[in-house]
Amino acid sequence: MTAAIHPLPIGGADVFKEECQSLYEWISSIEMPEDRVGIREAGGNVCGILIGMFTESKACFYVEESANIVSLCPQLKDLTGIKSHALILDAILACARQTMDSGGDMNFEFR
Repeated sequence: MTAAIHPLPIGGADVFKEECQSLYEWISSIEMPEDRVGIREAGGNVCGILIGMFTESKACFYVEESANIVSLCPQLKDLTGIKSHALILDAILACARQTMDSGGDMNFEFR
């Protein structure tokens, strides 16, 4: 698994972790914007990524799941209306795209 560093999309580490947890809670409370199984699974994958982000500032991205994450993140960004959430979703989107481009699973550390 390839490792990479990604810059914090917002504030310092504490603010980043708080906003990731807030985004996790929001995503956990909404219906997915599509009924496709892959998009619903991507919602769970994004929540798993967010848990890693707010507990350790790290996240694992799997190449086979990244395409659905790439499809879901812009839809979530349109729904959220919260700037910090949108910035975190942009970071997740960028990591998922990088994972797809690499052709292999990746670990990201956010700092």
